[in-house]
Amino acid sequence: MNRREKKKLANNLLLSIGVILIVCAIIFFGAVMIKIKGLTGQATSGSGTVSITVVAGNETQVGAPADSSLGGARGGGIEGGTSFDVVSSSYQVMLIEKSEEERELRVKNRGDITNEFTVYTNNEFIKVFPAEFSIRPGEEKIITIVVRSDKPGISVGRITVSSRFGGQKEIPVIINGISREVSFSLEVNIPEQFKVISPEGEILMDISLEGLKGGYVDMSYIIKDASNRGIFRENELLPVKESMSFQKTVKVPRELKPGSYVIGVQVNYKGQTKVASSFFTVAKDAPIKVEEPTAKKNNGALMLFVFIVILSGLHIFFARQKKEEVKF
Repeated sequence: MNRREKKKLANNLLLSIGVILIVCAIIFFGAVMIKIKGLTGQATSGSGTVSITVVAGNETQVGAPADSSLGGARGGGIEGGTSFDVVSSSYQVMLIEKSEEERELRVKNRGDITNEFTVYTNNEFIKVFPAEFSIRPGEEKIITIVVRSDKPGISVGRITVSSRFGGQKEIPVIINGISREVSFSLEVNIPEQFKVISPEGEILMDISLEGLKGGYVDMSYIIKDASNRGIFRENELLPVKESMSFQKTVKVPRELKPGSYVIGVQVNYKGQTKVASSFFTVAKDAPIKVEEPTAKKNNGALMLFVFIVILSGLHIFFARQKKEEVKF
């Protein structure tokens, strides 16, 4: 083999390597995009997240949209003479199993006559004292709410404040019951744009688990209404990793009527249970949006790398071709 043939062979080898790099880059890029699309279905930009950090004995108040199946502060009696305020929009309480905690609910009479009220709940684990009372104009009454958890899990209810002269206000309550002894942590982030979705829409959750050691973890994804009725439940058994962070998309059942509901994550691991939950609303006129997964948001560097590889391969190809034309 003479020198020219050796050089030609080397050029062909470099060309083949360039083509292989280009093909590999295209295949890898396509696989990444397919994976991302499989996670979300479609992607649009979004901003803001709601973080739910599970801590025993901690309470977080979360606003629920008004005029919904879960309620929210609404009503208020006849405008003018008998109107009233309830100083709280919702309660979300974290409790260790077999325990209870007290909360306060303030009712203020904004009218110009004495008003009589009745307070009641639709959940046996929520008690109110007193249940009946009257308030003079401009004054307020502090109601004691006792919330109890008998076992780990998510329980939903509402407190209704009703005026004798008409009008009522409803305050949704979520009770997150956890095991007495829990050795792992759970964090769930729900992008703000998924707090209001269209019928048959999807809710995207970023889930993080820490402190698991071997075996399998049982994950449950739950949707409930204001009457604590289970509307949706999906279970999956996942092999445990040292650090687990993943995204989960839950499709809302088509029969779900417009209104406010609760979505939660329940984790069962070696006899221990931890939960996290949040309000969301189904609305007919809600825009259809899907959050970009973290993988897609952070893949700018990957796309740049693939682009550079493709350009480099094309540069090698055309440079060698031009060099061959000049010599021959």
